[in-house]
Amino acid sequence: MGTFRLTVEKVAVGEKLGTLRHIDLLGGTCDDVLTLERVTEKEIVADAVGAKGNRGVCEQALHTVRLTPVGDDLRYESDSKGSGRPEARLSRIR
Repeated sequence: MGTFRLTVEKVAVGEKLGTLRHIDLLGGTCDDVLTLERVTEKEIVADAVGAKGNRGVCEQALHTVRLTPVGDDLRYESDSKGSGRPEARLSRIR
């Protein structure tokens, strides 16, 4: 529950792809730092870990994030057990 905001840049494999911010219903935030693992025609796969300085309630463990195009949107899927394996459909802000 809440809002996800993904900020990414064009990078090479192994480099910092960007940050995913989760804003809960009370306005608290948790940030994940994404590192590009691989890109295929169908998806972007990144390793993600909680950012330093996150609140104590934020999941910090390493996990995998998949970003899949769906029309003009992206489907976000995380295998983070501690976060409940969140999924979201993300729309571009222009």
